[in-house]
Amino acid sequence: MNEDEVNALLRGHDNFAENIYQSILPYGGNIFFSPLSAHMLLTLISQDPGYHNKEAFTGLLRIFELDLAAEYYKKVLGLLQTSNTGTLTVGNKAFLRDNCQLQEVFNILLTNNFSYEVQSLDLSKHDFAVKSINAWVEDKTNRKIKDLVDSRSLIDSTRLVLVNTMNLNDKWAVPFNVDNTVQATFYLNNNDTVDIQMMRSKREVYYKSDSYLNAKVLELPFNNNDLSLVIVLPNKETTIAILEDNLRGWDLVNITDNMSKQEVDISLPKFKIDYGLALSEELDENAQLFGMIDNDEFLCFDKIQKKAFIDVNEEGIQATSGVNCTSVPSKNDEEGAPKTGLIIYEMDVKSNISNRFAKNLVVCKVKNTEKSAKEATFTVTLPETAFITEFIMELGGKSYKSYIKEKQEAKNIYNKALASGQSAGIVEASARDSNEFTVSVNLEPQSVAVFLLTYEEMLQCIHDQYELVLNIRPGQIVDNLNVEVTINESRPLKFIETPPLRSGNELNKIEKFLKPSTDIKILNTKTAVVKFSPDSKQQIKFARYLGTSISNGFCGQFIVQYSVERDPQGGEILLQDGYFVHFFAPNDLDPLPKHVVFVLDTSGSMNGRKISQLKDAMMSILNEIRQQDIISIVEFNSHIIVWDVNTERSTSFFYENYQDPFCSLSEFKLPDPTYASDVIINKAKNVIRRLSADGGTFMIGGLQIALRLVTRLNFNNNKVAIFSLSFGNGADKSFLRKLSLENLGFSRHIYEASDASLQLQAFYKQISSPLLFDITFKYESEVKNVTKTRFPIYFRGSELIVSGIYEGSNFPASINCCGSRGRVILKSVNETPVTSLERLWAYLTVKQLLEERDSAEEKTELTKKAVDLALKYSFVTEVTSLVVVKPDETHAVTTGEDDTDSEFKAAGLYHEQ
Repeated sequence: MNEDEVNALLRGHDNFAENIYQSILPYGGNIFFSPLSAHMLLTLISQDPGYHNKEAFTGLLRIFELDLAAEYYKKVLGLLQTSNTGTLTVGNKAFLRDNCQLQEVFNILLTNNFSYEVQSLDLSKHDFAVKSINAWVEDKTNRKIKDLVDSRSLIDSTRLVLVNTMNLNDKWAVPFNVDNTVQATFYLNNNDTVDIQMMRSKREVYYKSDSYLNAKVLELPFNNNDLSLVIVLPNKETTIAILEDNLRGWDLVNITDNMSKQEVDISLPKFKIDYGLALSEELDENAQLFGMIDNDEFLCFDKIQKKAFIDVNEEGIQATSGVNCTSVPSKNDEEGAPKTGLIIYEMDVKSNISNRFAKNLVVCKVKNTEKSAKEATFTVTLPETAFITEFIMELGGKSYKSYIKEKQEAKNIYNKALASGQSAGIVEASARDSNEFTVSVNLEPQSVAVFLLTYEEMLQCIHDQYELVLNIRPGQIVDNLNVEVTINESRPLKFIETPPLRSGNELNKIEKFLKPSTDIKILNTKTAVVKFSPDSKQQIKFARYLGTSISNGFCGQFIVQYSVERDPQGGEILLQDGYFVHFFAPNDLDPLPKHVVFVLDTSGSMNGRKISQLKDAMMSILNEIRQQDIISIVEFNSHIIVWDVNTERSTSFFYENYQDPFCSLSEFKLPDPTYASDVIINKAKNVIRRLSADGGTFMIGGLQIALRLVTRLNFNNNKVAIFSLSFGNGADKSFLRKLSLENLGFSRHIYEASDASLQLQAFYKQISSPLLFDITFKYESEVKNVTKTRFPIYFRGSELIVSGIYEGSNFPASINCCGSRGRVILKSVNETPVTSLERLWAYLTVKQLLEERDSAEEKTELTKKAVDLALKYSFVTEVTSLVVVKPDETHAVTTGEDDTDSEFKAAGLYHEQ
């Protein structure tokens, strides 16, 4: 953790203390509590791996980096155990119901980060359990905190009691003389006084008069010089209320700044205070915790109670506190599917995969059980790589089929329909790497609507496996929910599996609760069927595990992963009806040495969690660098910083003319790239630890210097691939995508979330092992309309695909490429596909045309080709749109292309984003 992160956490702790203080002020009387112990306990609860509403805790604890807070407390508790502050001790203990077990992830956090002991206890025997817990608390607090837990604190369903104690028992560095203690008047305010015993002394201490606070600040050190008591005394004209106001928002860490040693007459009250406090009202009553206990129960907060005691006398101070939290199973209502209103009584998702090409059909059946018309909404979240090909609505026994038009033509029709005052479809992004299709229709009383959406996608091979992601988001619990995936491949299947369900956003830490109950049937070596039909109870549990409200139903991603047996050489070519598709994915090759230049954004936009996650990811990525590889590290902010990893020193390049920054680049002496030995990797990690985020963003300069570093070692003048990552909502994804497409690479977007570091690592893993370069596919037969046949790099676990149209019965093919042993020519094998290849070829061709269009200066011709092909094969793309025809209240609308313009009463418009 760097200094900025620690200071942010300290400020958050101060704000938390202030909020607690303000909340208990109305109760009046003396106030004494330990915000640190309460903050530590609530931070621990916030670490529940299954709790999704982290925002509730960030607001309560006043910190945005909950993971960093856990690391912070690990360091704090570690320092208390090893430093000289033996007079300040912390005790943490978890009392766990004797028939329960802690989840492994939470148990590690509990013991490693928060130094908790864990004891099994029969919490159902209330009196015995209360005595056991209170005995431990009394022992840790020198018998000063009694009855922290009472008989009402535990109920039959209590599963877990978390207890924290803090105890300070220290002597003054210079004790007060008992003989100088006298009865004196203590001013509660300008009007009210009380007679108490006052300890008096005249000595040299750190002191200041603060004009902003209108108060005097005094520091009294303890015998252990690491600790001291800071006293803030308002001036005569300043009331306690004014002082409280002045302290609001004050950085208490810096309250002792600008103090100096002065001789001061001290009169300090001698006193004892016992104080009790309940914190339950500060917490979200609907918090659903299920990452603590190793069962399928959901826990909620029952009670959080706190007691504190302080005794200030001539010898020193004894201050102690205890706080406990009890958790019980949630009583959340578990109603199933709705019985009235708009009811989705059936939802079916069917996917047919052949030749790695998936055709998906989503069918949703809705009934309006009300006596009045209701608006029914149908929503499907699609993978970013998918093309919608058909949409049909069935209403009142009639079908209304959508159609696809060129984008501007469709927009004109859409606007014309909107002018009639009817509702329309919208497009929104709701999950990572996805688009959303939404359409609404007015549904008459006691009538049924059936929505059918078809979309197609080419499955990508990543880490040597294909992954079909089906977004299941019906919007309510559905009595009849079915998913069926049929895989029919041209090559034997190596494996099929269904990993844990995903939310579609952050990776989940409690995957074992999200494993779907699937039926996988292997029909033969090349064919399998996967079925998933969660009932209402299962949907409710998945909804809670995934962090969605039960009323919205199961909202997540069902995934099927599989792989096929590969041809070890030149891959397999599928031939049918004049179309061919060539799959190339060899893995039994030695990785190539590589020069990796990390160009890292350290501008002010990366401040906070982003830079921390970048550093975490880089630490893991550096562990994956092979010793045969060469590394360079460049960072950019307002200027460019190039690191000499070997010496751990940097060279900064400043540009006076940002319009032409490279005119004098040749004058700069750049450090040599370095082979990645163990010593160099450790030095590179030291470099990463020193990164901080500040200043502007001069990315182009960073790229230019990175390319120059590569060119120095690139004797064959090979073109350099640029792989780019956009990070967070403010990043320019389209620019980085274009940059990578123009430079033989690809881009990915990193979503700003707690798993961003894992996203970065996953991206690097995808490109970490190049096996071949300068790859050319050659076909001896006459071919045309062929997709790209030259590729700069092939990475382990990926796949290169070429498709086109051929003539003739013979189809010899070869692949010319360079590997670790030099240039080789690989021969391919021909096979027969299980289904038609024409749509697969059309899909790949349209995708390539759209990519070329993105990076081209002149887009007209490429756009025309993409539009023509997309219209011919009914693909909804960024250059074509889906017009959704909806009936009005009086008559249905026909959807033939010849008569649509005159008949529109309502429409929805969908196109790829």
